[in-house]
Amino acid sequence: MPHRLIIFDNDGVLVDSEPGIRVGQTLACNAVGVTFNPAWETALRGKRPPQIVETIRQLSGVAFTDAAFFAAYDTALEDIFRACGPTPGVLTVLGQLQQQQRPYCMGTSGRRHFTHVKNTAAGIAPFFPDGLVFTGEQVPHGKPAPDLFLFAAAQMGFAANQCVVVEDAVTGVQAAVAAGMPVLGYIGADHDGVRADLLRQAGANTILEHHDQLLEAIDALG
Repeated sequence: MPHRLIIFDNDGVLVDSEPGIRVGQTLACNAVGVTFNPAWETALRGKRPPQIVETIRQLSGVAFTDAAFFAAYDTALEDIFRACGPTPGVLTVLGQLQQQQRPYCMGTSGRRHFTHVKNTAAGIAPFFPDGLVFTGEQVPHGKPAPDLFLFAAAQMGFAANQCVVVEDAVTGVQAAVAAGMPVLGYIGADHDGVRADLLRQAGANTILEHHDQLLEAIDALG
């Protein structure tokens, strides 16, 4: 049987960047007069930046402009992302995928510039040239809509039922389910300790605690 296309989310799956993103969101919220609430984390995780801003406006009830938020957010993220590292074991598993000639790519809600900064800092950039990186900027609707994963699959020449998604966010799992793709919920960089149950409830087929479980879990899908 041909190998499935593996579509990796980036933040929290390949790069251990989610804590830094929360710091950036907190600083940006402070700049626009909003007190960041950690309880918003699940609602924000995995979304495109414009969705993040709109969600914060709705949850906080505070009116502020996109420009004011991003002026602080982007400045903070530039430095934060340059200090990001890889998730545990990811460099090893990416090497195995290349050695076994298994097809893979990245489907991330992050913007291309910051994705490149993170990938370079974490040492995964050599595994993800531009042709293997698909971002939320390339599709009409962000996660939890299926657009990004369907777009990535089409660009790579695969049907939805020939793919598997690796995600750490509820919105990402929902997007994979909506795309008709099995999804593995990754919790190896879970700094909250509650991710597994949320991912299962969203529709994850399997929970991965470490990347060394990835190939076995994919092969078990058939």
